[in-house]
Parts: sequence; structure tokens; C-alpha cells
Amino acid sequence: MKSTANTRPIIWLCIIIFTLGCLHTAYLALSQAPPSWDEAHYLQGAFEIAKGLDVSMRAACRAYRHALSFKPPFVCIPAGFMIWISGGELFAGMFTMVLVFLCLGFAAYSLFRNILEPVPSVIAVSFLLTMPMVTGLTHRFYTENLLLTLCVLTLDILLRHRFLSAGVSVGIGILFGIGFLTKLTFLPLMALPFFYLIMIECKKRVGDPDRSGIYRKIFVNTGMIVIIAALVSFTWYGSGKNASMTFHHAAAASKSRACWYPLIDSVMANISSGPSVVIFLLSVTGFIALIRRIWNRQIEKKRLEAWITILLIAGVTLLITTISTNKATRFTITWLAAVAALAAYAPFAWFEHQRAALWIASAFAALLFVMTLHNSFDILPFKEIKMGNLTLLDNRYPLNVPNWFDDNHPVDRNHYPWERAADLIADDARQQFPDVATPVVRLTVNSLIFCHDYFNLLSTIRNHPMFYLWWYGTTLEGASGPHYILHGVNLHQFHQETKFEEFYPDFHLKAGAGEIPYEQIGLIQGSGNSRLHIYRKIISFPDFKQLDTDIIQEAEAYTRGNVVKDIHNFGQGIGVITTPHEKKSFAEYDLHIPQKGRYLLEIRYASDQLRPIMIRINGKEVASNIQKITGGWHPRFQAWERIALTDLNEGKNTIRIESESLFPHLDKFLLRKM
Repeated sequence: MKSTANTRPIIWLCIIIFTLGCLHTAYLALSQAPPSWDEAHYLQGAFEIAKGLDVSMRAACRAYRHALSFKPPFVCIPAGFMIWISGGELFAGMFTMVLVFLCLGFAAYSLFRNILEPVPSVIAVSFLLTMPMVTGLTHRFYTENLLLTLCVLTLDILLRHRFLSAGVSVGIGILFGIGFLTKLTFLPLMALPFFYLIMIECKKRVGDPDRSGIYRKIFVNTGMIVIIAALVSFTWYGSGKNASMTFHHAAAASKSRACWYPLIDSVMANISSGPSVVIFLLSVTGFIALIRRIWNRQIEKKRLEAWITILLIAGVTLLITTISTNKATRFTITWLAAVAALAAYAPFAWFEHQRAALWIASAFAALLFVMTLHNSFDILPFKEIKMGNLTLLDNRYPLNVPNWFDDNHPVDRNHYPWERAADLIADDARQQFPDVATPVVRLTVNSLIFCHDYFNLLSTIRNHPMFYLWWYGTTLEGASGPHYILHGVNLHQFHQETKFEEFYPDFHLKAGAGEIPYEQIGLIQGSGNSRLHIYRKIISFPDFKQLDTDIIQEAEAYTRGNVVKDIHNFGQGIGVITTPHEKKSFAEYDLHIPQKGRYLLEIRYASDQLRPIMIRINGKEVASNIQKITGGWHPRFQAWERIALTDLNEGKNTIRIESESLFPHLDKFLLRKM
């Protein structure tokens, strides 16, 4: 009978975890909502790793080192492996979130057993796994659930084994390295609990005659943890500019005013979206009961140390998210384990009859389970109960800044024809820009479901050559204009009361009137009268007018130089100069200028990559680092660029164009009297 009583909580634990895992799998199988911003970015990294695995392990490692560029990429590794096994299925990548969810459940139970009995530990796991934040992050492909899992697992190992085993220290070091590869905040989150446990372990040995040997062992094992963590994390942070870009991005994101939300409103949103208001209030009563028992010395020392350790990481989480400008709710996930433990502790601490406590705790667990079903599948007749940012019941809890994106919601049945748009652009680019390695597409709208990251993910999955960017920094005129524009109309209806950026709402009107050098090549109808207009750049759009008084010099008619003339391939019909090899190159022109004065210098060239050149006139440098990308190498990509105003003498003047390496395909240059 005793053996059955001991195994019964484990059986219930497995039933709870796997039932919830099956529900999440069903959600992912049914959902048609496209991955949003960061999700698409992470999934793109996973697909790159999967493509690398198709080639070799070395190629996969190379893809891992270059994945994401400014975000730690560990979440991409299991997803990439699953995508590779499935033969390139997006669902397989999303399914890794369910696997992380399952691991979180078992790791949390092991952690909770340091402070609770088996039955309350199972209740605590049930609370944790049915919290709105954990549910929402299992629906989406963010990294925070993995971060929570690693924090829980690392805390559990530290509490159970401390710092006296070399083998365990190696394992802890690996976990610290993986945690740092998951999210930068892992180290500051774990630092205080880590040093607290070192202090406790050292304090225990004060009266030990062999304390110096034990201190030495703690010091050596702690050093081993640091070294192993550094070696593991160096596999990515040591590659190129990953570290500097990651720290720069984190600093910018933490201070971004665009991510700000009023502090009190943010606290209410964090409570609602994190543990839920019900479990938070229950955890408050649990915290009061815990303080009372600590005051009365009713908690054994080892459990007290474990409670303090778990509460420390919750306190650090609240401190970091309070002082940071960025108020994304998902950043608060690492306080949820402490909240779940306190909530499960409350009934058993306040009620003497354990059966009554169990029924009360089970009732709360059942309530949260129903709320989770509603959060996932919209099962209740009433959708929400809320007062401002304080939400008792909802199925659209925010995971990011509360007034940004509505990205934690039931199965989305809207039809978003983004794939058709991506296919149309890619097919057209292969015909219109065959010599452009990566044609650029700019988006006039920026939102959760219409963003450059998702279209770049589609490009990776479908082997499209395109590279998508948001609208910031877009220039439409001249050679720097993007090859395509993807313009959304009536998309705001999907983002009521959430962040929605529309940068050029009348683009289709101006393009239709011929005011912009873009022509429409496609129109796709979506849900609710939403439309996607696809525009291609008009290469021959008039941006240069030659005057009768202009002095035109063909580039291939140079006086001196070591460049190569091309009139058959890239210079067919016009003639260009270029360089076949990477070497210092130049072309000089002796020109007769009829009148002294100030002249405008313009050059016409084509380039699909950065090839900087410098221009000297009569030995004086007038322009350097001329290196625009015009979109291709062929004659139709030739474009004029204004270079400088310069003073010329009457009679002979020498113009020298030089480069430290390769030339762009230079067609001609012009001098215009001002």
C-alpha cells in the first residue's frame, strides 16, 4: 500500500503532463496563424541548421554559428534537428516547443520536491503548466519556455548536489553555457542563487576541521563551472561579431522607448498574462503562510535554503523587468516557478486536514485547466473578464508589450495569402533579375502577421532568393531603391487596439499615378477585403536628363589604365570597364575642358555588391568610397550617381578612377558646367 501511495503522485504527474502535451500538439496541428516577428527569426535559424545537416555536420555547425546574428541561437538547434528529421516540415520545428513543455513539467516536479511533498509538488506542476504565459509560449516559437526549463533544471541540480562533485560541476557548467546560448539574461538570473548556495555551503563548513580542503574543492569546482560554461558558450559567441551584436541589441532593446508601458499597467498585465490573477492571489496567501512558518521556525533548514533559492530567482526577475524599459510580458517567465510553488503550498499550509487541502488545490488546478482550454480553443461562451490590464479570463493574453501584438490567441482561421505573394515575387525575380544574388523586398506595413521576418522564413523554407526588410530607411529613387515593394491594404482590421505600423498607406495610389518608379505585377485578395499589392522597380524610370552642353566620356576610352574593356557580356551594347582579378586598378582620362569653372561630376555604373572606388582630378581627391549597389551587373542595371562638385581648369584636366580591388561595371561619366 505504501509503495502504491508513493507512485500515485508520479502517475498523476505523467497523466497531467502528457494530457496537456497532447492538447498543445492538437493546437499546433490546427493553428493556421503564421509565426510572428521573433518566432519567424528563430525558425529561420532552425531551417538553416536543418539545411546544413542535409550537407554535413560541418555545414550544420557553420549554419549554427551564423544563425540569428544578434540573438543567442540554442533554441534553433533542437528545432533544426526535428525539421531535418521530418524532411523540412514547419510543424516539426514548432513541435519542439511541446517537447520543451514536457521537459519543463518533469524538471519542475524535481525542483518542487526540494520544498514540497509529492502531492503538493504535482499540484504545483499543474499550476505552472496551465499558466497563461506557459500555455501561450508553447503555442508560439519563442525562447522563454526553454529559458525557464533550463533555470528550473539548473536550480534543482544546484540544490541537490551543490559544489562538491566534479562530475556534477561539469554538468552545471554545460547547463550554464547552454543557458547563456539561450538568452543573455540567464546569467544575471542565476548569479544570485548561485552565489547564495556557495555562501551557504561555505558557512556549513566553518567548524569543520577539514574546511580548508572543502573550500578548495568548492573553489575548484566553481572555477570548473565557469570554464565549462565559457567553452560551451564560446561555440557561438566566439564567432565573428555575434557577441558584440548580441550585447548591442540587448542594450538597445532594454532601453527602447517603443517597448515602454506604464509600470502599474505593466504589473497588472504581467500578473494576468503570467500566473493568472487567481493563482497569483493564491500564491500571496502561500507566501504569507511561508513567512509565518519561517518566523515560527517550523521549516527545516534544507527546505528553507531551497525556498530562498527559488524566491531569489523570482526576485531578480521582477527587479530586471521593473528597471528595464522593455515591458514585454514574456520576459517575466522565470518568476512563475516560485509563484506555482507558493500557490500549491498555500492550501496545505493553511488547512490542517490534508484531504480538504487537496480538494481545494485540485479545484484550483481544474479551474486553471479550463482556462487553458479556453485560452487555446475558445471553449467558453464568454470570452473575457477584465478591468483594464487586469484580466481574470481571456484567450488573448499578451506575450509582448501589452499594447503591441495580440499573439497568444485561439486557433486562427483567417486566411493569410502570404505564401502566394512570396512565390509570385520569387518567380518574377528569377526572370527579371537573374544575375542578382539576393533581390530586396521592402514592406510598407509592419505588424505581428505581416513582417519581414516571416517572409524571410518563407524564403528559407522555399529556397527563394529574396531578402525582405521593413520600411525603415527605404529610398525609392535611384539605384538604392528596393527591387520589389510589398504593400498591404486593409490589414489594420486584424490588429484592433494593438501595435500596427503603416508607413506608406497611399503607395498604391502614387504608384498607379506614375509618381513612383514602381509597376504593379500582382494583386492578391485576402480575408476581410484585405489586399496585397506587389510592385517591381521600373529599371528604366527616368532619373537622368542629358544636356547639350554636358561633356560625356565613355569609360572604355581611357588614356591610361590596367582595367579591362567589356563590350560583349556585361557591356553588350554600351561598353564598360571592369577588372577580372582582385588587384589595385585604375583608369585615367586626359580631357580638354573648353571653359574654366565649377562642374558637376556624375558617373554611370552597375554593381550587385560593394566595390568602392575613388576619383582624383588633377591629383586631388574629390570623392572616395563610391560603392552603391544598383541591383545587378548587366546593362539594364546601369544607373547614374552624382559624385561631387569640382573646379576644372581650361584646357587639359586629368581624371583618375581607382580601386584597391575590383571595379564596378563603369559605363561612362559626365561633367556638367554649373
